[in-house]
Amino acid sequence: MPELSSDTELKTESTQRLSAAWWAMGKLWHTCPGLMMGIFACTLVQGLVPAGYAVALRGLINSVADLNLSAENIYLIPLSWLMLAFLLTVIDSVMNQIYQYTSDRMKNDLTLHFNTEVMNHASKMDLPYFENHINRETID
Repeated sequence: MPELSSDTELKTESTQRLSAAWWAMGKLWHTCPGLMMGIFACTLVQGLVPAGYAVALRGLINSVADLNLSAENIYLIPLSWLMLAFLLTVIDSVMNQIYQYTSDRMKNDLTLHFNTEVMNHASKMDLPYFENHINRETID
């Protein structure tokens, strides 16, 4: 990456990138808001799963440490913490599959949307524009 000569150029580049990101998010939201919300929800749940693992393992370790060998149903409490950890694993796996599906679907919807926009724009242009050899090179 080339070195920037001043802070002004750095700010300009940052502003351009932020502007492009804002435009992209607007296009995403306009094209497929439901899929975008699905990706946000999956990301949020997948971010909370490690905290759930920590809580489940802490509960498991504490329940085993406090285990009273003379009590009835001795394995019921540790088993419940193991079941919680298993449930979190299933949730993480399902969220990963939903994320993959939603991401692929969003990519396909965006491709269709942009192709439609290009074709609509091309249909409004005059035929001589496409016959000009300079414009033809740009298109190809």
